[in-house]
Amino acid sequence: MQKKRKNKSTRVKKQPDTGIRARSSSSEDEIQFLEPVAKLLRGNVIDLSGASKFYLRRANVATLLEGFVEPLPNSHFRLANGFDRYFIGNLRLFLTGTSESVSDSIAEALFRLGRQWAKTDYGRLPLASVPSDEFFRSVWSGAEEWDAFVQRDGCIGEVWLLALCDDGTVRTWSGGSDPHDFELRVDFGWDAKLPPGVTISLKGPPAAILMKWWMTLNPNSNPEIYPEAKDLRETTGTVLDSIIAALKLKLRITRPDRGRPRADFGEQAAYLLDHEGVNITMIAKKLRQLPQSASSSDRRQCFDRIRKAANNYYKLLRTDYKDLTTVRVRERIIRVPAGINPVKSE
Repeated sequence: MQKKRKNKSTRVKKQPDTGIRARSSSSEDEIQFLEPVAKLLRGNVIDLSGASKFYLRRANVATLLEGFVEPLPNSHFRLANGFDRYFIGNLRLFLTGTSESVSDSIAEALFRLGRQWAKTDYGRLPLASVPSDEFFRSVWSGAEEWDAFVQRDGCIGEVWLLALCDDGTVRTWSGGSDPHDFELRVDFGWDAKLPPGVTISLKGPPAAILMKWWMTLNPNSNPEIYPEAKDLRETTGTVLDSIIAALKLKLRITRPDRGRPRADFGEQAAYLLDHEGVNITMIAKKLRQLPQSASSSDRRQCFDRIRKAANNYYKLLRTDYKDLTTVRVRERIIRVPAGINPVKSE
């Protein structure tokens, strides 16, 4: 029995290479990065020369943080005045569950962490506490009105049967039973003595798609298991956008007619142009901006519109660096370790 226990204890389960190792010392927690990451970090200088033009232009926005991010030749950046420690301490969040290259991931981290640094008054705002249920209930000014509605009407939610098309869009349920059918449900909290709450739930194929995508984000998963992650990302985005659009229609937030183009058009154009290097003609076709019967003049106007949208996207990124907030926002990521039952037994 002792020999069996010894063999079992010495067996090491191979973990995916996330590009980071953590080592604890007696004085402080020290982060050690693996070679693909470590070679791009030299003290407080980071090398982003290997990043695509798309991610490099996003990272360049961080140079608006004067005194914290200094641009250097050959796409290098020097971090200083506390932002360097903040960046290194949070970099690990961008090195797991991503299909991008190491340089692209670090460049994205510089943009996003720089934006958060600006929004928190360069790290000077105090960390807010998580509001309690009692606090939410005390500031719920509509509690009496909601309680009266529930007593009078009693309807606190609704369930809709819909169907998922092959292209990821959603259509009205046609009756019968089909593997593509799914349930979209909205429940509102009925007890006005509790904080206001709403639950939006899915049951069926869309939920399975979201669950499959969620598995690719788990840092304990082997990326080689999900070679179709890029296609799955696009499918999941299409499905989620379609469901949100359907929910807006069901809640009568939007009218059942085609509205303006999607707000992320500029980001899509910039990504295809500067990251994937797609030809402008193919981008126009991919984004459905170029009819087959378009004239030469129409094609030029279409290409100009795509380039302008991409440039405007980069300009809009600078807004978050200039508009500071007065309240620090706490973002939490909740993970359940493998082998742990998240539901406690009675």
